[in-house]
Amino acid sequence: MDLSVTFYIILFVLIGGFLALTLLKGFIKMLLFVVAVLSAFGTYFWLSKYGYTYLSFLTSSPDEWMVTALSIMGAITIFIVFMHGLFWFSNVFSWGSKMGFGGVKGILTTILMAAVVCWVGVLCVFYYGAMAEITRARELAQYHINSSTEISAPWVFSLKRSIMENEALSWLESLSPEHDPARLSLAKIIAYLGALPVEQSAVRRVQLDAYMPRSRVTSRVLSLKGLSEDDAIRDLVAKGDMQGLYNNPKLTRFLEDSDVRKVLTNLDIDPILGFNTRATPKIQEEIPDAIPVP
Repeated sequence: MDLSVTFYIILFVLIGGFLALTLLKGFIKMLLFVVAVLSAFGTYFWLSKYGYTYLSFLTSSPDEWMVTALSIMGAITIFIVFMHGLFWFSNVFSWGSKMGFGGVKGILTTILMAAVVCWVGVLCVFYYGAMAEITRARELAQYHINSSTEISAPWVFSLKRSIMENEALSWLESLSPEHDPARLSLAKIIAYLGALPVEQSAVRRVQLDAYMPRSRVTSRVLSLKGLSEDDAIRDLVAKGDMQGLYNNPKLTRFLEDSDVRKVLTNLDIDPILGFNTRATPKIQEEIPDAIPVP
């Protein structure tokens, strides 16, 4: 090949590479800026909603201004982290003295951004894992109506269960304010009862009521009847709206009783509903009767 042709090919490759890196640098800057803005807004609204939960680790009665301050500071911090990442990543494609990975600052930025991504991942696993558990409770009721119905086991459910069963990883649940064992148990019970026909649901409810404590005011057992027979809640279950069921204010009011919350937090509800170690129960398996908690 002629030397001049080789020269022009090399020159063309170098110019093309330079232009590609320049365009990529601009794309990364734009992408990270969008991520920084969205992450800041997301952090603000998240902390506005769950700030009381996080502040409860510092004080038993956090004030509203503390939540506001935490939300603003959290949003600013996340924005700064991602904006620093913007300049750090763009330097990877810069020519001259700034080219490279940013030294110590680049390492710190990487760690912070990775921590944010991992935290969001943990939140998603616990939240959507809980939704999968509630969905399985609904599917179990459908199985007890029709044994040909399958019970799903999505990967997020399996991942959440693996984390909770691993002593070295179970502490991750403390990073997710959405993780509420009492609310999850109650939502699974209501999803199960709400998916059954009213007559069959009433029979199972009486069995499950055996686990409920007595009201300190009326000395009567706090029944699940109001929740399981509520038309709006049964409609949520019928539609498969597990997020709407989980966040329903009627469940919140039911859990305001500290004795109920304590029982549901410590209650292993799955075997009581009829789950076992297999993906689906055997056809001849009977629904177990409830045994009152001592």
